This record gives sequence, structure tokens and C-alpha cells, in this order.
Amino acid sequence: MTDSFAVSKRGLSASAKKQVRRAGAVLAALLALVATSSSHLKAQAALRVLGPVDTSILGVHKFPLGIIDETGTSLAPCIDAFGAVPVCLLGSDLPNPGPASIPDNIPGEFFYSVADSEMRNVQDPNGGTPSVAAAFRFGVEASVDPITGAQAFFSRVRTRIKGGLVIGQFYRITHPYGVLEGQAVNVAGRGDLNVTEDLGCPRQRRCPATTTPS
Repeated sequence: MTDSFAVSKRGLSASAKKQVRRAGAVLAALLALVATSSSHLKAQAALRVLGPVDTSILGVHKFPLGIIDETGTSLAPCIDAFGAVPVCLLGSDLPNPGPASIPDNIPGEFFYSVADSEMRNVQDPNGGTPSVAAAFRFGVEASVDPITGAQAFFSRVRTRIKGGLVIGQFYRITHPYGVLEGQAVNVAGRGDLNVTEDLGCPRQRRCPATTTPS
């Protein structure tokens, strides 16, 4: 196997952009809502290979130059080190709109891969009113922490549905990366669903609460 991370800095940057375009194309994602039991199905997103640590692009934080997952897909950090738009950070909590940089202009996390999908008017045929909004996110993320050894690297799958569901009912959300299950809860009289699954979080600390599509 050719080491996909043994590339020039500019090649790595182009790889990151290509990965984002691929993720956007894959996610014409349709959330399938089906009432189900409360059994929990685990999403599978194991990492197979971590690339060498890079310090020239990501500074003192020393995150992997890239990763390869169980399917053989190669991912590079979605941060352009040469001043272009930080393609995976758009809409996030960047301190200022300039180019991303560590440690001065970087949000609480950055992505190696991210895919978002939004829907409106989701409604359970057995009841509920049309939803205000529904959002899905899959991400392979790195939590930026200036303390050496305290950084986190993990995968996250999240769905949030505001309204349209039957309060107390269990739902299964089938998405391009697996399945999430959860129970609709009462929020201001409407049935909402808020389910997040984190894979790879260190037991001694919580993963960060990332920005969710609105």
C-alpha cells in the first residue's frame, strides 16, 4: 500500500479539499425515521492507521498528518495551512474570519472529515406536527487542547430533530454511516429527538460539544 500521507504540504492541502467535496457528494442523506424498540445499535467507525504526527502545519498540537479508516479511505486535516478558506471550519466558531491558525484562530475542534444534512417538515405518520428543523452530522474530529497529552481524536454521529415526533416513542435513524436510536422527548410541547454517539473519546474526559447545523 502506498502511504497516502507521504505527500508534499500542498498535496496534503489539496487532499483535504478533495475529501470535503467527496463528503458533500455522498451526503444527499435521507434520514429514515422508523418507530422501534429501545435496543441500541452501535455505529462502526474504527480507525486502522494513524499517519505520522505533523508539527509544521498544526503547530505544537501535534495531531496526525492523516488517518486511514477500516474501509481504506484516507483523510487529511481539513485546514489549509497556506491561507485559503478553512473548508471544514465554515460556519464554526472561528474567533475571526481570517485564515485558520493554531493557536490563535482555531475553534474548539477541527475535522478530518465532516458530512452534514438538513431536512424540514419531518413528521411521524402516527402523530406529531411537522418539525421545525432536522439535522444530521457525521465527523471525524480532533479536539484542540493546548495541554500536551490532553487532546482528543474521535468520531461523532449526531442527529437533532425539533418537532414532528410522538413524545415517548422510540425512533431509528438510518444514515449513510449506520444507525442511531433514541426516544423523542417533550420540549415545549413538541416531540424532539437529540442523539449523539461518540467513538474513541478518552474515558477520563468528555468530548467537546461541537457546533450543530441549524
